[in-house]
Amino acid sequence: MISRLKGFILFFIILIPLFISLFLHNFGNNKFDVPIYYQEKFSNNSSCSNQIYFPYFLISDSVLEIGKKLIIIDIRFNDKSDLFTNNQIKRLLNNDFVLDIYSISSHKLDLRWKTINFRFPDLNKYVSCKLLYNTNSSFIVLIDKLGRIRGYYDSNSEEEFDRLSAELKILNNFKKG
Repeated sequence: MISRLKGFILFFIILIPLFISLFLHNFGNNKFDVPIYYQEKFSNNSSCSNQIYFPYFLISDSVLEIGKKLIIIDIRFNDKSDLFTNNQIKRLLNNDFVLDIYSISSHKLDLRWKTINFRFPDLNKYVSCKLLYNTNSSFIVLIDKLGRIRGYYDSNSEEEFDRLSAELKILNNFKKG
């Protein structure tokens, strides 16, 4: 009698997690989303020569090629953290994400990915007019295949690179699923 009771209890102990797993698999709805920036107009105090339309999409130009892959744009001002940023970007490349990486800087860079050099005033204008961001510290921008800005990240922070990696995983899974 006790062995049957033990068998009955063991059966339910095994069966309950199975039912929970099947329930969550069939009825659960885990969807993560990466925000899309500039869906609506915002106050842009920059002096851009072109009018900016909303919702905002980046379009291909002589610097960027939009539409084929996710894009990471690494904007470098004269920071001392170039080695840290390079290592973090290499770590992203080692995760087999399908993406293009551009490093845009006012000083010469020798990297494995695409690099573009601007004079400092032109770099500031490009950042404020094309990427709609006003800062004088290095940062990274994530752009999806449609040219929408999906995130800004501090390139001097390991936590921001972890967030970027998680959001790249979400966008890659969204593309597949």
